[in-house]
Amino acid sequence: MNKLESEFDIEETIRQRVAILSPIKLENLINSILKKEFGFIELVGAILGFLIGIIQVTLMQLTS
Repeated sequence: MNKLESEFDIEETIRQRVAILSPIKLENLINSILKKEFGFIELVGAILGFLIGIIQVTLMQLTS
């Protein structure tokens, strides 16, 4: 793996490809990635919120 990394400078290759992209294409690429990630974060937040809510209601019912 180290030999492969020394032969191909992956970081520089990525830097060159990003530099070639127009600002609009780069912005669209970043937005598409963020949209997927934020969608996942929203889903996990909704599931955790629901579960915590159920636990709170259950505990309130048990303590009353």
